Formats: sequence, C-alpha cells, structure tokens
Amino acid sequence: MEFKAETKKLLHIVAKSIYTDKEVFIRELLSNCSDALEKQRYREISGISKGEMGALNVSITTDD
Repeated sequence: MEFKAETKKLLHIVAKSIYTDKEVFIRELLSNCSDALEKQRYREISGISKGEMGALNVSITTDD
C-alpha cells in the first residue's frame, strides 16, 4: 500500500509540472496520438488486428 501511495503522489507531481504548460500538453497529446496510430498500423500489418480500421489520422480543431 505504501508504494502505491508514493507512486500516486509522484504521478500527481509529474502531471502537475508537465501539463500546466499548454504547449507541452498539446505536444504530449499529439505524441501519444502518433504512438497509438503507429501501434494500430503495426497491428494491421502484422495481422494481429481483426479487420481493417481504414485511414488512420489525427484531427485537431480549435475553439475560439
């Protein structure tokens, strides 16, 4: 239980320090999206994925 509590505190500190800067947050979000697309692309190429997902892309919209 002690380890879980320390991990939770550490994750909170890291998230707070990294994601308070909006530009860093957006870069990290896009990086995570890219990683997920590459993982899905690999699964499709290797035959692990059932069926085809179609075109893989990331779409970003902004709100005034």
